[in-house]
Amino acid sequence: MGARLMLALHAPRAAAPDKLTSLAGDAIIPQLIDPMPTVSESASSTLPRYWPTSSGTPFYQMASAPQGGVFTFCRGLPGSTQSGITYSEGRVMTASNAGARATLGQQWSFIHEGAKIELQVRSNPHGFLVRVDNKFLSLEPYQTSGQTIVTLDFGMLARRRIDLISWGMGFAGIFTDPTDSVFAATLRGPRAIIFGDSFTTPAPTNWATWFGHAMGWDDVWPSGVGGTGFVNDGNGNAVSLPDRVATDIVPYNPDLVFLHAGLNDFLVPPDEVEEGAFHTVRRIRDALPSTQVVGGADTAFGIEAWSAANLDTLDAIRTGIERGGGHWISPVELPLAFAGQPIGAEATLYAPVSAGQAGNDGTPDSVTHPNGFTCNTAVDNSLVNLRIGSVVEIGSGPNRERVAITSVGFHHARLVYGFDGAMQYDHVAGEPVREVGPCFVTGHGTSASPSGWGSADRFIGVDNFHYSPEGHRALGAVNAALLRQHLRGRPLI
Repeated sequence: MGARLMLALHAPRAAAPDKLTSLAGDAIIPQLIDPMPTVSESASSTLPRYWPTSSGTPFYQMASAPQGGVFTFCRGLPGSTQSGITYSEGRVMTASNAGARATLGQQWSFIHEGAKIELQVRSNPHGFLVRVDNKFLSLEPYQTSGQTIVTLDFGMLARRRIDLISWGMGFAGIFTDPTDSVFAATLRGPRAIIFGDSFTTPAPTNWATWFGHAMGWDDVWPSGVGGTGFVNDGNGNAVSLPDRVATDIVPYNPDLVFLHAGLNDFLVPPDEVEEGAFHTVRRIRDALPSTQVVGGADTAFGIEAWSAANLDTLDAIRTGIERGGGHWISPVELPLAFAGQPIGAEATLYAPVSAGQAGNDGTPDSVTHPNGFTCNTAVDNSLVNLRIGSVVEIGSGPNRERVAITSVGFHHARLVYGFDGAMQYDHVAGEPVREVGPCFVTGHGTSASPSGWGSADRFIGVDNFHYSPEGHRALGAVNAALLRQHLRGRPLI
């Protein structure tokens, strides 16, 4: 009996290529439940039938083991001593007695047929998301304090899939009416581990949640350690990505690893960063030949703030990932393709510019010389014209920089291009100006200090570095769109 139960709870997963190459529909946009259930809280349950998630006791606040196949556990989240990332002598290691789940971060999924359920919550330090038939109760975490019963009253009997997504929540089970039915939901999609830094550390509304939702995947594990990179070890307090592979990736046998790091390597020589990215991918590929590896760098600010040295690090990460056999997917450089010769391929600076030269006239939608920059632009020649909205790289070598064009003006029959911010470097006439893959974060602002232009006003959070809640939703959606395009356009090998 026990063996049959274990087989039911741990059914073999489909082969990785089938899961990764069979994408269902378009990206799933987060939507709210309609009509909304009535939500209330109480100190004790009122419904008679109990469906526990664990074999623990009322004094043990974390779900510890599935009971009878009622709940599907997935989204195993590193972060606990029982299953996940633990800190031992200043190093990061992964230990697990289960592999498919971890107590500090979880998704519980189940099918309920009834009109009302009560969620037994024993601890909820970070809040949790409720998703019903793929629609959310709220896009912000639902907060409770202490041990409580959260009631969802839908008002009518129906069969519904319910997913609870959390980090560090003690979820003990549900109460229902006596004739209701509850059983485990299907685990959708492959197992994917997002391997990175503080941008990917656990949180209910981290971008990994929205990435998984957009992909239609349940088993997406954020595995981020703050301050780390392909070389940086958290300034001696953790372990760099290549040294985490054996403990934080290999034991869990993911179908896909999404690398998302590099910001903490900006002060490291680019050749070392390239080797770190290369070894990260190679160690994954050597240990798990069927696991697909994709990845790229992230950004903590608009593209206008990237220095030439930062861009060198970006190039090093890409080279290292691709040398190792991975595939480049990065929101810093969204795919750019032209049918024919690229627009602006022959553009050069017409007049020199100086470091500190304003990119606009005080508002990013107006620019006159000497603000902005002027190219050898002829209105009727697309090879030297640049487009509003495009990201262009100005100069080369140690004085190259990127800006998003926000406006155009005229000076002596030539176009003047405006952008948010100011020039970082001196440039002489004749230096190349070329359109590059756009960055999904532009502008110099943040949500705490908006500049009035660019997505950074909404996407960069109050600490002026990490993402805002809206930024996490956007980052998840963008990376899901990039991965979907990549899988459909060029199957992984």
